[in-house]
Order: sequence, then structure tokens, then C-alpha cells
Amino acid sequence: MSGPADPSARYRLQLSKVTSLVFSTRREAVVLTGTLAELETAYRKVLRHNLLAGWWGFPFGLIWTPTALVRNRRALDKLRHLAKGANPPRPGGGGRGLRMTLLLGLGVGAALVGLLAGTGSALPGDRQAAGWSGPSGIPGSEGSLVAVSCPTTAFCMAVGGGNAATYERGRWSRAVHIDTYPASDTGLVTVSCVSATFCVAGDGAGDAFTYDGSGWSRPVAVTRAGFSEISCGTKSICVGVDDNGDATVFEASAWSPPEGIPGSSQPLSISCDEGRFCMALDGNATGTYVFESGQWVDAGELAVLTPDGGSQTPAGSAVSCAGGAGGGAGGGAGGGAGTSFCVALDNFGEAFTWNGSRWSGGFRFDANLADSSDAVSCASPKFCVVVDMDGTAATWDGAGWSSQGQVPAAGGSFDSVSCPSAGFCMALDGSGQSLVYKSG
Repeated sequence: MSGPADPSARYRLQLSKVTSLVFSTRREAVVLTGTLAELETAYRKVLRHNLLAGWWGFPFGLIWTPTALVRNRRALDKLRHLAKGANPPRPGGGGRGLRMTLLLGLGVGAALVGLLAGTGSALPGDRQAAGWSGPSGIPGSEGSLVAVSCPTTAFCMAVGGGNAATYERGRWSRAVHIDTYPASDTGLVTVSCVSATFCVAGDGAGDAFTYDGSGWSRPVAVTRAGFSEISCGTKSICVGVDDNGDATVFEASAWSPPEGIPGSSQPLSISCDEGRFCMALDGNATGTYVFESGQWVDAGELAVLTPDGGSQTPAGSAVSCAGGAGGGAGGGAGGGAGTSFCVALDNFGEAFTWNGSRWSGGFRFDANLADSSDAVSCASPKFCVVVDMDGTAATWDGAGWSSQGQVPAAGGSFDSVSCPSAGFCMALDGSGQSLVYKSG
């Protein structure tokens, strides 16, 4: 049911802003809060900026600008539907507004490509990452799914917007509506499963939901800030971090009051293994924090290298941990007691490994990534997969990184990945479609 938008209601809108100067291109995420009218005005300003300043970097201005135009227009369409109390638009939709935005943007891009062609320049060919399927739609999801968790190769759970869908026996079920918040920012944003009969999901309004194998619970209000991520090591313990930078623990079927992590500014990502070990990653800085035996301990900082001497603030973007015995689920729930192994990512395309006592130096898995989002999942200390907003993927084999390349993600980017074993991963792209990785 829909109606006129409340002009005084306030919302949140995330936009991609691209700035180019010849051979240098920077992409940043801009998070805005305001009324619908204020956010529509802000959208138009970012649109003008992208059209005028986004294209001029070679080659990535030509690649990132059309992606930003599409993602921003879809974000605005979802916001307008939310304001009217309507369901979010279906994938591939967007109507005349999206088509006009694309035509205008592609017209500018085509002109620039023509100029480049006249000088004999060409866009580089990206090597395709091996083992990945093409994208596949999830029935009834309306393109809203943003997070996935797979405790086994036979079961996965995906959530996003107000929807949740299960993957069993090689097929996705039709998504069911479990949350009253339909928008991508206030709806479901995270999920962690330890088995096919226990999952926990959280939304951008701070509510948590549990799945018991037959259905979802009613929402439980946990934090006034929205969840950023939840990770469950076992059925008896989960830890979540919220948008205020506080952490909350689910234990004995109840959530603790949110409390700050000493020394952190705003934890963005968290991963727990079966040994009751969790690692939290700061989303506004480079700090990391271990949760063990009910206490938070500073685990040191990531040695982030800002690319090209740029001025962007270095920060963490994702983390996944796995115990010595392997196992694991998406978003980082690992398996096995004992010293944990973790992989953390920064917002500049670097990956760092944790050996139980300290972090390694960074490995640049995507030399072209600048100030953007990533996802990582470790099935064991000998197998991890990294994916990012550029559609790049890389794998860790216990000794080093390999198999870098582009994945044919329909959305041009990745939102989430989950690897329960070295032979199987499930990922979601920027359009809410699923992609499967199989080795061998």
C-alpha cells in the first residue's frame, strides 16, 4: 500500500561519487541523511558531479562512472518507494528516469571513448576469474538481497530489504517477507548461519531475527542504531556490531545491551569462529579488536597503504576468521577450536592475514580499487575468497594469493560472499543475484 510521502520524515541515502583527472580516478561512498526533498537535491548534485567530473580518468573513469550512475539511480528509486510506503522497484526496473540517466551518461562516455579511439588508446582486457558461474536471479527477491551465509555446501541463507531466501539442493527457494523495513538501508543487512536450523539476521533499524529451520521469529529490538554485521560462532553465541560502533552479544537466547569496544571508533565488520573467538574491524580507522572470554582486546592496526599518495582516509572494510579445523559460514563464521586465522580487507583493495598473534603486511588484490567496499569469507586457514565492488575476486591457499580476475557479476560488483568449503562459495552481486564458485 502506498500514499503521499511525509515531507518531514528523514531517510538515509548512499551514493557513489566518481572524480577523475586524466590517469587518476577516485570513487567514494557518500552517505547522506535528510528529508526526501533534501536527498533528491543531493542526488542531483552528485549526478552532475559524476557526469562532469567522473569520465575524465583513463581507464577507470569510463568504467566506474556508468556503474555509479546506475547504482545511484536505483538507490534514489528505492528511497522514493520507501517514502511512499510502497515495495521497492524490481530489478531491471527504474523506468524512464533510469533510462534517461543511462542514455545521458553513455552519451558522454561514448564521446570520450571516441576521443580515445582516435588517439589509438584502448581499454585493457581484464582476465576472468576461474571457477565462477554467471549470475542467477533469486525468485521473489526483487533484487533486494545483500548478504548471504552458507554453513554447508547444501544450505545457504540470503537476506536483504525485507526478504529472506534459502538455498537447498542446488536451488533457491522463493524469497519470503520477514521484515517490515523494505529499503536497503533500513531493511535486512546481515545474516549468519551455523547450521540449516539456526541463523540470525539483523536489519538497519537495529532489530534481530532468528531462523530455526522452519521459519523466522518476530523481530527483537536490540539496538537503536542499525546493525552493521552479525556473526555467530555457534548456536549459543553471536556477536553483532551496530552503526554507533557498539557491540552486542547474543548468548543464552538473549541479547546484551550494546556497549562500546574500548579504543575503537566505529566497528564495521565482525567474524566469529566456533572457538568463541571474534575479530572486529574498525570501519573509520585501521584498528582491529579480539573478543575472547567475554573481553575485548586491542589486536593492532592494519598497515594500510593509501594508493597514489591519495588523501582518502584508510579504513577496514571486511573481516573473516576460521579456526584450525576449518568449516565456516559467510560473513566470517568459521570453524574449529584453537588459534584463529583471519583475513581483513581495507578500503583500498588490500588483504591482510592474521596468524593468531599479529597481522601481515598488505597484499594488493585489486590495484584499481579506491575507497570502496569488499567482502571476504574463509572456509579454513588454507582457503579464503575475496571479492570487491569492482567485480574482482582472489583466493588464498594457505601460502599466498592467486586466481585474481574479474567475475561476470551482473551488478558490476559484489555485496557478499560465503564459503563453507574450499570447493564451494556463494556470492551476491550488486543486483541481488547469486553466483557460485566451484573449484576443480
